[in-house]
Amino acid sequence: MVGTLAWLLAGSAPNDAAGQENRLVSTSDWSYEYIRRLQRRGYLLELHPTALPYTHGEVVAALDQVRRRRLTSAERAWLGLLERRFKTVRTRGSRAAVGGWLEAGARAANNDRLDPLRYTEAGEPTLEAGDLRVFPNAALHLYLDKSHFVAELGVRHDIYYDVDPDGLDAVKRLNARNEHAYAGYNARYAGVYFGRFSNHWAPYGQPGLLVSDNSRSIDQLFLRLGGKRLALRSMLGELDSATSDGRFTGRASDAPGGAPINRYISAHRIDWRPSRHVAFSFMESVLYSGPGIAPSLKFASPVHVFLFLVDNRPKNEEHNGFAAGSLWAHWRGWTLDGQALLDDVDIVNRSEPASIALAGQLVRGGLTPWLDVGVSGALVTGLTYNTHQPEGIYTHLLRGIGTQFSDYVQTAIHADLYPHLVPSLALRPQIQIVWQGEADIREPFPLDPASREALLVGVPERTFRLSLALTYQPIPQFWLRVDYGANWIENEHHIRGRQRTLGVGALAFGGRISLDRAYRLSF
Repeated sequence: MVGTLAWLLAGSAPNDAAGQENRLVSTSDWSYEYIRRLQRRGYLLELHPTALPYTHGEVVAALDQVRRRRLTSAERAWLGLLERRFKTVRTRGSRAAVGGWLEAGARAANNDRLDPLRYTEAGEPTLEAGDLRVFPNAALHLYLDKSHFVAELGVRHDIYYDVDPDGLDAVKRLNARNEHAYAGYNARYAGVYFGRFSNHWAPYGQPGLLVSDNSRSIDQLFLRLGGKRLALRSMLGELDSATSDGRFTGRASDAPGGAPINRYISAHRIDWRPSRHVAFSFMESVLYSGPGIAPSLKFASPVHVFLFLVDNRPKNEEHNGFAAGSLWAHWRGWTLDGQALLDDVDIVNRSEPASIALAGQLVRGGLTPWLDVGVSGALVTGLTYNTHQPEGIYTHLLRGIGTQFSDYVQTAIHADLYPHLVPSLALRPQIQIVWQGEADIREPFPLDPASREALLVGVPERTFRLSLALTYQPIPQFWLRVDYGANWIENEHHIRGRQRTLGVGALAFGGRISLDRAYRLSF
């Protein structure tokens, strides 16, 4: 039915839709950094700022709308990088885009988590160079993109898959897994993609409270209906199973004497853009699970409202549901975005504290031609993303589908500097503070939730970080990022009075070799 509807909507689209490039731009692609910079300054607003990933065709169309006469030297440099990244091949008639690319690089840090703000020594690094943990990576992608159809094969090798201190080991042979691999059909008013890739329903660089790319990529069926003003986006994904006694091992065969508990996620969002400067979104998701549970037809429907669906008969599975909303607006150089997520509010028995999450930022882009400034913050209560049934925690391979952590408050202030003489260089001095309570998404749900605090449970650990990040990308084929600063930690590991000061840094670099061509195919 979904495929039929997509076909009918595609048939009503203008002929120019057939020339689109339908490949998805991975949410980890470096290009989003430059798209974000230009959006903060009022460009590329045709791209929905909180509905990632984009398609190549969407990015190319937005680039064509930019009035280059108004750009500063830094903005022209960013636009040039994007044009060389995306305007590699244009197809007409029966020609198809065929090609691929090979990426290779490495990430390194004196921190097992790779996030300099949240220092940990809990991992088991494979490669070390002095104090640095080194994590090489490489990826190979091949694709075929013709008319409304696209297929992409992606395989990624990354040592970090094997030693991630927060998530389960996601690989076996050669430390590699399929990433960003899918087939799809895309037209002006509808698109359907089936495969393994990541979604990020928040601005790039901001936490996605309902759906984010924090977890490992999810095998899913993704549907889009509508256009730029009003659109419905929906996903149905398969998560890792839990053992019959509620443990997460990444292998269903580890269930001791019982059937594994299958887990799926269904999420959808309605996006309304009254103008290119304002975007409203309403989002819902539900994680459903049970022994022998298969993909559910009722949760596959993109037009069911989960509020009136979960817990009603027939109830064939357990549920953990969420509702969220977001606002994004741009006005005279100011960009505001905010998200609010509701997990649970007990207004009848008041037997447990509220479970909510909030995130937002305010940025002034182009304060001068070489300066952007901004503030951001996030709050996640202790029981958010957790639930009574162990298999209902909001994770995939123990990495959060929304945020990785709960029970924290975080705030930051930053400035982005773009030196006039070196437009390929960006500097970000930043101050960050995070208060982290003792609650954890992955811990068992408390027997008496009303007896504990809603936020900052136990002895909160506080980290104050002062840092400088450097990004350098002279050409699309090479990029480098370094982030180094000092962390002042109080109540380390939630031990009252324990203090620590240390320098924490991370770096990442990589390169890409691409081969993209247009060929005339017979189909």
